[in-house]
Amino acid sequence: MKRISTSGRARAIALTGIATAAALGVAAAPAGATSPHASHYTIDYAAGDLCSFPVEFQVTDNTGKRATTGQGVTIYTGSFVITAVNTATGASRTYNVSGPVFANPDGTLTLTGTSMITQVAEDNLGGTFAIVTNGRVTFQPHHPIQSFSGHVAHDVCAELA
Repeated sequence: MKRISTSGRARAIALTGIATAAALGVAAAPAGATSPHASHYTIDYAAGDLCSFPVEFQVTDNTGKRATTGQGVTIYTGSFVITAVNTATGASRTYNVSGPVFANPDGTLTLTGTSMITQVAEDNLGGTFAIVTNGRVTFQPHHPIQSFSGHVAHDVCAELA
């Protein structure tokens, strides 16, 4: 399993499908991949970077590029599961955040369905959070959310505290 440090620009602003892989420079599984071909990696956050305690995201990524529309929007779908672990206490929760994700030509990401979004301290956008959303969220990586219609299904830090 690959371990990813969250120092510098490697911090993920969005954790869902290919959005995570793109933000972190991790190769996603090819289109049509099945579970045995999924990539597995871990992302670590120090206390205060995301939650008030250290958090580890154990990621199983079986997403892939599925299509590009005539307008240049790339669609990524597939299974994407994150197990979030409070490494101070061992408490953990597993989230299926398979999206899908739409990568727009202007650099914005549109997350639909169930997705995980994080805001890390380093981005200086206000408070930190890790949330699982149901609905539609649009943003540019490392910038505030532009639009959100739906609801917050899980506050990951609160559930792991």
